[in-house]
Amino acid sequence: MSKEFKFIDHFEIKIKCKCVRCIILKRIIKAVLEEYYKASCRFGSFNSAHEGFAVLKEEIDELWEAVKLKQNNPIRRLSLNEEAIQSTAMGLRFIYDICFKDFTKLYKRQGV
Repeated sequence: MSKEFKFIDHFEIKIKCKCVRCIILKRIIKAVLEEYYKASCRFGSFNSAHEGFAVLKEEIDELWEAVKLKQNNPIRRLSLNEEAIQSTAMGLRFIYDICFKDFTKLYKRQGV
């Protein structure tokens, strides 16, 4: 496992149910967290709500382009999955970087 993805080890997703839906949901959450961390490491925090919105909108626009592909297009499902994960990850970045910016500064000062 690469250095940047050791972060994911801190998030143990505990879903007791063993049904197929819960197993898939766990994989989706892990994929979103991996994408979130990869983007955060590569690009850093959003500097403003405007920047965060622009990035999130770009991902949503890419998801919309995937949605508009013909249903018999062989790459449609893969594109939908990839763009939905990226959009969700950018939504998490927006919440963390913009909505909780003051809280993270406080925690860093307190050494949490």
